[in-house]
Amino acid sequence: MKKRWIFLIAAIALAVLCALAAVLMAANGYSITVGRCMTANGQFLLIDGTTPIVMEDRLHYGALFSDIADGDQILVLHDRIATTYPAQTGAYAVIRLSRGGLDDIPLQVQPQLAELGWIPPTQLDLPETVPEDFSFFLRWGCWGISSYDSKSGVLIKTSDATHPEDYVTEYVLSPEETENIYDMLRTLDINRYPAEYHPDPTLATSPAMTLVLTVRAGGQSRTVTCKNIALIYEASNKKGQAFLSACRDITDLLTATDAWQALPDYEFLYD
Repeated sequence: MKKRWIFLIAAIALAVLCALAAVLMAANGYSITVGRCMTANGQFLLIDGTTPIVMEDRLHYGALFSDIADGDQILVLHDRIATTYPAQTGAYAVIRLSRGGLDDIPLQVQPQLAELGWIPPTQLDLPETVPEDFSFFLRWGCWGISSYDSKSGVLIKTSDATHPEDYVTEYVLSPEETENIYDMLRTLDINRYPAEYHPDPTLATSPAMTLVLTVRAGGQSRTVTCKNIALIYEASNKKGQAFLSACRDITDLLTATDAWQALPDYEFLYD
């Protein structure tokens, strides 16, 4: 009986100590995250669900990540996660919980890894008929302030506003619109374009435009990102013009909808 009380008191004391440690860690900006490890381009990544986070060795001993490999499940003591793209954090301790492999990296994060150049882009096979899981994401406009995700139906007029939530609505494509866009993207053949692409380096405007096109089908996805390109849908070469025309046609469809038209006028304009 006495031993049971000792174990109970010890367990309560341990729980209290753990709670105090968690409070102290949070107060000082430290957190513990469990995820999968991946190495790419000499960097160590913590895959937290669907988010890749670049880890930096804060101890500077050079051995913090020496015993972990791709796909291993790890526990990381780290400081605050910087909201950059990709996200970044400083690691102070890394414990391997179990061994794994690349097959253990979540499929949902692979488009981001390909977009960042950490894994080869997926070859996307689009059949003649629209697959049940077909969807796409498109970001466009000055600095990429507008976006639409056909999977969720979320349509954003601008992310650059005092109250950006006022510029968010929902729009569900009709079957006919979905089929037309699918045929357009199938004709485009997104596999022809690298993850980082410039439709026409000879053209430039200020401000510039960002285009991000992701096509999803058959459990796979492929993303093409165009950063700091001219704020016009024109290119002096056929390949670049084909990409820009496809993006323009989709944005024309979206911006002509009642859902888009019902959103407030832009708060900020760009010269």
